[in-house]
Amino acid sequence: MKKVIGINSYKEALYLIDHVDEIYFGLKSIKNHRIWYDYLNVSNIDEAIKIIKLTKDKNKKSYIAANETYSQREIGNAVKTIRTLLSNGLDGIILKDINLASYFKNKTDIILSSTAIVFNSAALNFYIRNTGLNRIVIPQHLKPSDAIDIMKIKGIQYEIFYLFDVYCRNVDGACKFHIFDGKIREKSNCKYVFKVNEENISMRPLSIYDRAKIIYDYNKMGVKYIKLARDGSADYKMKVIKEVDMMLSIIKKSSSDKVFIQAIKKYF
Repeated sequence: MKKVIGINSYKEALYLIDHVDEIYFGLKSIKNHRIWYDYLNVSNIDEAIKIIKLTKDKNKKSYIAANETYSQREIGNAVKTIRTLLSNGLDGIILKDINLASYFKNKTDIILSSTAIVFNSAALNFYIRNTGLNRIVIPQHLKPSDAIDIMKIKGIQYEIFYLFDVYCRNVDGACKFHIFDGKIREKSNCKYVFKVNEENISMRPLSIYDRAKIIYDYNKMGVKYIKLARDGSADYKMKVIKEVDMMLSIIKKSSSDKVFIQAIKKYF
């Protein structure tokens, strides 16, 4: 699998670029699914262009996350900014808004964000017809067995998230729990404990074996990309990259499910 890493600055891109195949970033001036966190977005268009040029120099690819829906007032700025980035070498857009896609259909790579919440082949075919997408990020909550219906559609590529730290209890893209008590919680939102019928509810984290098994199964199904989130420090992301590299190495050497399970348990 090719590794895709989310970055938030030129300095971070410089640190990580040699360890991944592609990078993606959000931009403060364009609404995206992490726009409520200033530190999870590239600060301005000039820095974004520097990042794009770095990826070109390294023969890698770069994408912008513009993966929310946009009002008529917002979309003009988004289109203008993305066109500027494309003219400077940006390889494509991660999006879910069909209106935004209409400006770029068949003009650049379009990756359908997991925030589009596509859970079946009918929904995916709808987006294919209306966006011209060539890759989809499978929603984080779909297990490999749940994604069989989606992945029966040929002619596009598939990408999964690597869920390193937390496993959100809510559907990404429809989640409104980033804000509690009227204030944005900037750290560990997905570990927040909710009270239901006087009982505390919290989604369990995935074990390292669970994470490895998900990658293993999706790899067998033909997924070609694995996406590492833009959350966390550069050193934290390097740790995640090394863990994924080790898992992919074990998968490559495994001749059967049994060999893979034995190797994962032995190493981790």
